[in-house]
Amino acid sequence: MQLKLEAAQEKIEELTLDLEIIKAEMSERAGGGTGESVVSKYEMKQLEQQNSRLRDTLVKLEMIYYTENQYHKTLCCTFFFVIFLMRSEQFSISCT
Repeated sequence: MQLKLEAAQEKIEELTLDLEIIKAEMSERAGGGTGESVVSKYEMKQLEQQNSRLRDTLVKLEMIYYTENQYHKTLCCTFFFVIFLMRSEQFSISCT
């Protein structure tokens, strides 16, 4: 799960960098004519939407990771509690 989270974070960083590069290119092209300016705004909107979806995915992965960790902690605590009870029961049986 941690690897998926890190991979998603890296992908977001790559796309953010791509978005900045495209913004710079589009600002250079925007001075050239109106046709390119309209296309540039459309491309920008697509990248912003894709970035938003990736951020949502990252949040979901973080929630899954947190839930998995909580489940693991609960499972470990339950396991150790059962062992404690088993040892206590053995101790009480051996004492009688």
